[in-house]
Amino acid sequence: MLAGNSAARLRGFEDELRLSSTQNSTLLSILFVGYILMQIPSNMLMNYLGMPSTYLPCCAIARGLITVLSEAAFVPGALFLLSRRYKRST
Repeated sequence: MLAGNSAARLRGFEDELRLSSTQNSTLLSILFVGYILMQIPSNMLMNYLGMPSTYLPCCAIARGLITVLSEAAFVPGALFLLSRRYKRST
C-alpha cells in the first residue's frame, strides 16, 4: 500500500487537495485501521466456511450491491436537482 501512496504523491494528490504530509499520513492511517479491523473477522469467516472459491465471489457481489444501491438513491436525486435548476425553455 505504500507504493500506492507514493504513486498518489507523484501524481499530485497532496497538492491538489492541499494536504500536508501529516494530513496525508492521517488519512492513510484511517484507511488502514478499517482495513485491518475487518480483515481479521473476514479471514475467520472464510476459514469457518472453508470455501474461498464461494466466499470471495459472494463478497464481490455484496460490494457490487452496496455500490449499486447507494447510486440508486443518488442518481434520481441529482437529476431532480438539475431539473429544478435548469428549466426547459419553451
